[in-house]
Amino acid sequence: MRESMQQASFRRLLLLSGIWGCYLVGAICGSALEQRMALTALVFPLCVLAVLIVIDVF
Repeated sequence: MRESMQQASFRRLLLLSGIWGCYLVGAICGSALEQRMALTALVFPLCVLAVLIVIDVF
């Protein structure tokens, strides 16, 4: 494992696996919230997006 962590392709695999994992968790949580709360489920993601936009501008 120690040698594989030094290889760029393995680190890239870990990064891309993490990104796909986040997409999967977001899809599951988003669909569950949408079933329970309808459009109100979009309030939190929109607030996070607005904060990230403000941070990016400054």
